[in-house]
Amino acid sequence: MLSAGESFAAVELANSAWLKITDTNGVTGYVSTSYVTYSLPGGETSTPSASSTPAFTPPAVSVPAVPVSQPQPAPQPLQPAPQPLQPAPQPAAPVFSSDMPIDSVITPGAADRVIDNALALQGITRYGFGKNEAPVLFDCSSFTRYVFGLEGVSLPFGTAFQKDAGIPVERGQWQKGDLLFFSGSVPGLISHVGIYDGNGNLVHNSASKNGVVVSSLDLKYWQDHYVSARRVLQ
Repeated sequence: MLSAGESFAAVELANSAWLKITDTNGVTGYVSTSYVTYSLPGGETSTPSASSTPAFTPPAVSVPAVPVSQPQPAPQPLQPAPQPLQPAPQPAAPVFSSDMPIDSVITPGAADRVIDNALALQGITRYGFGKNEAPVLFDCSSFTRYVFGLEGVSLPFGTAFQKDAGIPVERGQWQKGDLLFFSGSVPGLISHVGIYDGNGNLVHNSASKNGVVVSSLDLKYWQDHYVSARRVLQ
């Protein structure tokens, strides 16, 4: 984890939201471009700028730099284990509530930011069952927990608990930002969760694709394995 004022070397931009760096101890990881000033090897320099609706806002003031695996020419000293994701302190209760009206309509800006933040992790996040190592290693539920946490929504870890968050949504009444739940080999037993993008697609962290992907919900697999939906934004 980088501290304020700590020096690092910028390696490359993974995308507009994440910068690959190496710190003074030789640890390589990713930091959000929203919180650092950097110069790339080619000479490009960037500084954080204010925006009314940022595309990607880190959940805490301290920016995690999680070590990632890469070939080394010689054995390296053992690196400390990545720390579990710590949700950012919130000034108020989570956005979702059992008191949300059953016909609740999601604020478009909030849903747009959730989808943008989820898509920004394409090429950054890999899949690991039961893993919660932001932002490089999640399973399906820790991925949704992290993405919604950036919007101030505190979700529990695990599909068994997320399936009861917020309010139920009937099939055909989905809105952008709703959580959709699916079964695996056992019919009706929830084992996967993703985010509805409002255009007939599911944004999710896929075990078979080893990362964040967008899947069409018109595919027979998703039609046959759909179980339920929940709304946690309002």
